Amino acid sequence: MKKISIAHGMKFTDRSSETNRGLTTLGRKPGYQVMNISAIRDDGVGWGAGNTGLSEFEVSIGFGGLNSPAAQEFANAVIGLLEQNWRVYHVPQNQGAFPRCVAQKPNNSFKPKPLRGSA
Repeated sequence: MKKISIAHGMKFTDRSSETNRGLTTLGRKPGYQVMNISAIRDDGVGWGAGNTGLSEFEVSIGFGGLNSPAAQEFANAVIGLLEQNWRVYHVPQNQGAFPRCVAQKPNNSFKPKPLRGSA
């Protein structure tokens, strides 16, 4: 994802170390390394990915960019590349990603609370 992001003129950020430290401090660190990475371009097209709340074999990726054609084009290109090597599931809008992996017991230690004011 870093190479893809740089090739598309995005600034790549890896906050995995900070996220792992924070989860350790909170006593919520799973038994594997948590991933928290993202990238954004000057025009607002970007993505974020992580495995918090999933199994160690799964990653959830979200794409953004104000629903612009450029954002959709980027998302489709990345999904196409990822599908060449991995099984990709599409999560419907306004729903969350849930563990699917049966190889190991999923990490259910992270239980996000609803945002204030959300239904």
